[in-house]
Amino acid sequence: MTRNIANGHHEEDRYYCYSTNYLGTSTVLSAARLNGVRRVIFTSSREVYGQAETLPVPERSPLRPINVYGITKLLGERLCQEFVSDDFAMTIVRLTNTYGPRDFGRVIPAFIGKAVKNEPLILYGGDQVLDLLWIDAAIDALLRVAGSGNELPVVNIGSGKGTSIVKLAERIIEMTNSKSAINYEARRAIEVSSFVADVALAKEYIGWEPPTDPLSRLEDVLHSLQ
Repeated sequence: MTRNIANGHHEEDRYYCYSTNYLGTSTVLSAARLNGVRRVIFTSSREVYGQAETLPVPERSPLRPINVYGITKLLGERLCQEFVSDDFAMTIVRLTNTYGPRDFGRVIPAFIGKAVKNEPLILYGGDQVLDLLWIDAAIDALLRVAGSGNELPVVNIGSGKGTSIVKLAERIIEMTNSKSAINYEARRAIEVSSFVADVALAKEYIGWEPPTDPLSRLEDVLHSLQ
């Protein structure tokens, strides 16, 4: 799983975002074209949409990132578009909040780590809604994208369902038999508060169906952290 850089809180995170999402993407694209690769699949992020006005969010929605991670992912998408040619195809997929075993630093492993120690779970704002997706489901979608034709449009890959941050915290507390309290602090301005992906195009173009319950694999994360 990736380093927790989604909001670029610190200067080193900003550098990491630019060096990975922009410079790194440019390097990969240049190397691919130089070596005769015919197609690249770029994994972008729901962060490129920023704070959408309505949910769920389709691919045609305005791209208005509000943090450095989203900005650099959008720059990566623009690079991809610049590289497209008759003999070099590009497919862009936008992932939602993917989680899995051995993850660290992000909301699910952070909450589980606190819960098993009976420490308070801190919610910044408390009204956030996340689109959570188990890593195996994301990989299945990417494999389907890879096996599809070159004319695939930009597609969202997510559960298509909203999970409130409060429900997530409560479910983790229940799963771990924790005595943790849920504490609330002020919202962090550079975080997207609510996002649910419209996954209709993924269903249509690659025949993909997301898991029925976005939180069904929480115990796998718990076991991986023990």
